Amino acid sequence: MNKLIKLNLPQFLLILNGPYCAGKSSVAQYLLDNYDGIFRAWRDRIKWMIAGYQAERDGKITAEMTMALIDVALSHGLSVVQDQAITLGWEGKYQLMAKKYETKLIEVNIEASYEVLEKRFAERVAAAKVGAKISMTDPEKMREQYFYYQKHKNNDNLTYFSDQKTPVEIAEEIIKCINN
Repeated sequence: MNKLIKLNLPQFLLILNGPYCAGKSSVAQYLLDNYDGIFRAWRDRIKWMIAGYQAERDGKITAEMTMALIDVALSHGLSVVQDQAITLGWEGKYQLMAKKYETKLIEVNIEASYEVLEKRFAERVAAAKVGAKISMTDPEKMREQYFYYQKHKNNDNLTYFSDQKTPVEIAEEIIKCINN
């Protein structure tokens, strides 16, 4: 078992935006596996705890539950990483939460070419057929979400390309950014 690195950084709220299969979860997991004092606000896990989850019916409650978890984590001095697709209307809530706890807010886009994302998606779907748990298996919904992300992403955010850098490289660059 690796010993976690104690962060000598200010408390932060890190939002990882990007389309499905871009590498958000890999970056978030690397941070959790290697740095002490970070909580992962993972909406997919919340979705999996709702029997018969339906995005249209249950999407709002998963977003609210995630925000409540972020609030508790920050109130106890943890830094928070949330990996997500874009959720319009919630940007101001993250800013208010960071302000409430005088916490640094960093939003990052993680992207890859559509061809790379399609290949990664197909690999996930194949893994799901043998028991892996993934949040979506519909290629058309994956495509819709990709174009939704492209339309609504914040181009002012730092953007990393996971078809050019590894999750470790991206995570370490984010840590350097947090430290500045």
